[in-house]
Amino acid sequence: MAPPKAETCAALCDEVAESVHPNFALLATHGQEVKATADGMLARLDELGAMLGTLRAEGREQRTALEPVLEAFAAGLARDFAYLDSVEDTVGAITHAVAQMEAQLAQLEQTHFRQARLRDVAAARKGIESLFGKLGGVT
Repeated sequence: MAPPKAETCAALCDEVAESVHPNFALLATHGQEVKATADGMLARLDELGAMLGTLRAEGREQRTALEPVLEAFAAGLARDFAYLDSVEDTVGAITHAVAQMEAQLAQLEQTHFRQARLRDVAAARKGIESLFGKLGGVT
């Protein structure tokens, strides 16, 4: 026998109510799981924030400790480069002086050798003239 209409209607209403209205127990459980996950993520975020703060503090300490050392090193490099510049200027001046001296020496050598050749030519001429003078006097 078929169930009475009232029972069928009540069963149908219960079925529709279940499908229309959410299962609050399931939603509550799911909400608790989401809250637990969010709490875990927030705890990890707090840990990361603390680690970042520690790293920032250590970096600040290291920077504070290294700044004077790096400034002294930079000052030393500046002195070294200034010294190198002065050495370069000195080498340039020496190179210029050596070039001038070489030019003067070449001039002196050229003049000395020219004069020596002229003396040699003059001596050879005198020798030839005296030879011809002796030959001319003999003839």
